[in-house]
Amino acid sequence: MKDFTHENIQIQPDIKVQFFTYEDSSHLVNNHWHNSLEILLIKSGKMNIWVDDHLKLAVKDDLVIINSKDIHATKCLEPSIIQLLQIPYSFLKESVADMDTIRFNPDCISNPEQRDDILLSLHSFLIQMGEVYESKENGYTLKFTSLIYELLYLLVKYCWQDISSTKKSQNDITHKRLTLVMNYVKEHYAEPITLKEAAGLVSLNPEYFCRYFKKNMGTTFLNYVNEVRMSYVYQNIINTNQSITQILSTHGFTNYKVFMHMFHEKYGCTPIQKRKHEQLSFPR
Repeated sequence: MKDFTHENIQIQPDIKVQFFTYEDSSHLVNNHWHNSLEILLIKSGKMNIWVDDHLKLAVKDDLVIINSKDIHATKCLEPSIIQLLQIPYSFLKESVADMDTIRFNPDCISNPEQRDDILLSLHSFLIQMGEVYESKENGYTLKFTSLIYELLYLLVKYCWQDISSTKKSQNDITHKRLTLVMNYVKEHYAEPITLKEAAGLVSLNPEYFCRYFKKNMGTTFLNYVNEVRMSYVYQNIINTNQSITQILSTHGFTNYKVFMHMFHEKYGCTPIQKRKHEQLSFPR
């Protein structure tokens, strides 16, 4: 695919993953990629899913796995309810020692009867996650995390495939470079980060680094840094009563005008309006 962007996943702090259910009818989510493992459960409706240019039609009760770094796009074909789980690569790497060399593919299970049982178990774990997270009873984070590990156990035991040496060698250098830069930004996002500094991390000159980053991430380096900052700013806006200027200062945003433009473009409202809406919807 020629046109794609990198998506910065905003994990939910309590469960350390991104997990939610949404309704859609015809919205196209354009080509993008991220480091998280993504699992979609079609609770109702139909959805077209493109993964590396391969089209799959997913219908009610289908479970679709999108591996880390796969370029993908989605579009619902009718009113649909989708449950989405995104597990960050850092979580995967801590849990699965060989994560760099494997992919998950439920179609690789050779025994059809066994495949049905495994998919049913994966389906059941996702449904339970929804029930546990919605109830938020005492200890819900422990139960939710245990279900993630159960799910990963099944994927590792029954649905793993080795990444071909050709594909691995083609992608390794690019992904290692981008991961190094992204991890650095995550650790230092609240500080000033220069283009020269980022380019030096991967031994590239700044001019080439700009083109390299834009080609593989679908956005400029500065926009990416601001997107990371925005994810932390957003959490503070909806979860605290700190002033906007104080939050921006904490998370390295020095240009108020740029921030306000980005926020409105992303959420369609002002930070104060977003805070009021979230606090009305989910009283704290």
